[in-house]
Amino acid sequence: MNSPNNVATRSRGQRRRQEIIESAIYLIQENGYQGVTLREVAKRINIRIGNLQYYFRTKQDLLLAIFEHQRSIHSDNFQQSILEASSKSAQLLMLIDRCLISIKNSNVQLWRLLVALAQHDEDAAKVLRKEQQHLHSQTSQTLMLIDDRFNHQHAEHLARCLWVLIDGLTLQLLDTQDLPDEVKAIEYEARVVLLDIINRAIEKIE
Repeated sequence: MNSPNNVATRSRGQRRRQEIIESAIYLIQENGYQGVTLREVAKRINIRIGNLQYYFRTKQDLLLAIFEHQRSIHSDNFQQSILEASSKSAQLLMLIDRCLISIKNSNVQLWRLLVALAQHDEDAAKVLRKEQQHLHSQTSQTLMLIDDRFNHQHAEHLARCLWVLIDGLTLQLLDTQDLPDEVKAIEYEARVVLLDIINRAIEKIE
């Protein structure tokens, strides 16, 4: 049985870990990954570098934890909010909008960084594969809930197709994040294209 002291210690550790992750996200977005050190992350939250390294031994360990954190945020109420829409067409549009959040998300730099690291680092590659598998699975399951004529294989293939397009947009739009009108216009066109792809897939199974 866990004693109250052990529970309190674990809770403090979880809060500290979360604080480190949030501090690192802020600094990476401000200065870029290469411009951030563990010492700067520790300084921002007023702890010693040794205390930070108790949680994350290297900067890369911290980056991988950031993506685990981002994935958990993205998952919250994903299906529930979509299925609460009033019609099938509204649900499909909401699904697309939830997926397209990534192209205007302030964390797009982190995603591009993970893709780059995955080319030569197996730990980063594992995180990237896990992230992609999660997004594909979540999207395919939602498609089957929206329209029960989709079988698992069909929905999985469609989800992978959608995310290939969205990932490409995310990486291409990194340099336009300071041009909100351009991002908004591209987002609109992307919604039209993605909805057309889904509707054509539905027509084939009717």
